[in-house]
Amino acid sequence: MHRNMPIVTMHRMQQLHYSAVVLTLSLLIIITSGCATTHKPVRSIKAGQILPVYVQLGDTKTPATGQVHYRQPAEAQFNAMQMNARSDGLYALLPTASLPAGIDLLYYIDVQQGEKSFAHGAPDKPYVVHVLDPLQWATEQVKLSIEGDLAFAPLIIHVTTGELDVDTITLLYTIPGVVGEISAPMQRVGDSHWILKVPPPSVHPGPWSYAMVLNTTAGQTLRIPGAGSRQFVIKQPKAIKSRDTRAPGDRHQKPD
Repeated sequence: MHRNMPIVTMHRMQQLHYSAVVLTLSLLIIITSGCATTHKPVRSIKAGQILPVYVQLGDTKTPATGQVHYRQPAEAQFNAMQMNARSDGLYALLPTASLPAGIDLLYYIDVQQGEKSFAHGAPDKPYVVHVLDPLQWATEQVKLSIEGDLAFAPLIIHVTTGELDVDTITLLYTIPGVVGEISAPMQRVGDSHWILKVPPPSVHPGPWSYAMVLNTTAGQTLRIPGAGSRQFVIKQPKAIKSRDTRAPGDRHQKPD
């Protein structure tokens, strides 16, 4: 009888282990379902525009309702706006078209879905939206990205200008290990897309500092950023081990 006890004990341990796994998976499902809504905060809008606010639902089958609470910093109380339903979530269009540039708007969101409640932001930690003048807003849409980030390999620098109408772009940049700032005109490849190709011998590893000078079709000259510079990093390529081309029997021989 004692010989069978280890077998019974092992079987019982397997049952307990299985129960623990099921319980853990159940908890993970509960935790995951508790984070079933997502919201991408709006950081800035152009003066004269309404503010669109979206919430995406992880569960699109269960009906949901939501409210956006918003106010200006000088106001004491939040206003509430009911959100509308769409195929993948909820949305609201806040009445911000009359707000002048330089004003901020604060907002947070509450969502109810079945017995669950979700919050994005809070009364004491709202999202802050900056209302910008049209030129400032357009300038913030100018983005730089790089294609290729390894040293001594082809590098293409991309700039997209969004709604900003631009005649020319000059890129000012510094290369690690090279003295002085380089000024290079960028090439237009689309309505709002510009590129600069840097030859591999000049693609040194390390942080590159850059700024952009844009001449708009309206005759304005803009420097981005307005002061200082921004950076991207070129990585040092990993060393490639040289292959031993000697025959297997010769590899243990010491060189003469």
